Amino acid sequence: HEELIILFRKALVTVDGFSLYQSLRACRNQVARATAGDTSIQPPPLAYKKWGLQGQERIQDCCTCGIDTPNPFDQMKSAAMMAPNATLRPAPPTSAKYITSGVSHYVGVYNAVEGSTQPILSEVAFAVASKLKSALMSAASGWLGFGQKQKEEDRSKPKIEPVTPLNMSFGLPDRLRNGDSIHLSPNNNYAATTDNFGRVILIDIDRGTAIRMWKGYRDAQLGWVQVKEDLQHGETPQQRRVAQFLIIYAPRRGILEVWTAGNGPRIAAFNVSKSCQLICPGYGYLGLNNVTSRGIKTRSFQCALIDPAGTIKTLDVPFHLALSDKNSKRARDLHLLKQLKLVLKDNTVESETLESTVKSLILDMKISSIAQQGLERVLSTKYLSVNVMRKILQACLQQFTDK
Repeated sequence: HEELIILFRKALVTVDGFSLYQSLRACRNQVARATAGDTSIQPPPLAYKKWGLQGQERIQDCCTCGIDTPNPFDQMKSAAMMAPNATLRPAPPTSAKYITSGVSHYVGVYNAVEGSTQPILSEVAFAVASKLKSALMSAASGWLGFGQKQKEEDRSKPKIEPVTPLNMSFGLPDRLRNGDSIHLSPNNNYAATTDNFGRVILIDIDRGTAIRMWKGYRDAQLGWVQVKEDLQHGETPQQRRVAQFLIIYAPRRGILEVWTAGNGPRIAAFNVSKSCQLICPGYGYLGLNNVTSRGIKTRSFQCALIDPAGTIKTLDVPFHLALSDKNSKRARDLHLLKQLKLVLKDNTVESETLESTVKSLILDMKISSIAQQGLERVLSTKYLSVNVMRKILQACLQQFTDK
């Protein structure tokens, strides 16, 4: 459900968030016991995995895609390509998928199979050599007189666990392109990367292919916004569609763009300052499991732009902008009708501001049937006077006459 990733120069350490929280709680209890005078304190264990990623000269950024469960067809396809005589398991093994950006391979994908890892030969040889060296030094310390100093040096050295090699499953090779950063979409379907050529590349994680490229975005900052469709009458929350939007901030051009993820068009562009900072907090609380995470409220915003002038601007993208041209007008009008109903419901007294807001919402509707529903809602509102209703009707009639 959650995972803490620490990227070193030659290793990748993953720590389960729930086990880390439990270890920190045990440490806090032991501090209280030590304060009370208890000297029998043992450090609590910390469960982690240490991977040595192979196949890239240098790794600049890394993100986890969660647990990947392949279907039997993908398992047979991989076995046929890599090991034709291999035996297949009855159920495909699950694996933790990591995607990195760096040098030599612009993007690399790694799959760490869940379960215990077998010790490699070099680790066994290193362990045997260490034990043999310690045995010889302890035997020679009695008549050579230098064993005590060696023991003190061994105690002072911290114990460093060896890495478990993890080979690259596949990647995007490009010797001239150096990957700078990588940003994972909220539902783990896409990953957007930046490089030293000023390109933004969108990668389909399931297929492992680059599906889109934007040019002219040097030093770009990326973020993601995920929007769910409004519930219609008779629908369940599981039937709602989900749309994803890629946010690209180009500081050298001073522009903020919103693109529909996949192959959709650009739906919005804003002129902003060239010294802003785009933030996209794609993280939640630490120490939660599948049960305790259900009662936690989601974050208040998904993507925001910090202006050095002292303002923070959040991005709120309507769902209907992700639909095709055929259905976008209807979805847009339904969105305006919903806003009209909310405006009439939230107010109890008529005013000039309310009149102008209602008039602009109805006149902005393109489909006549939905505009008729809006007029019917206005005429059924009890606190609106006859003069206000007449003005709204005259404005609608004038618009139809002009057309």
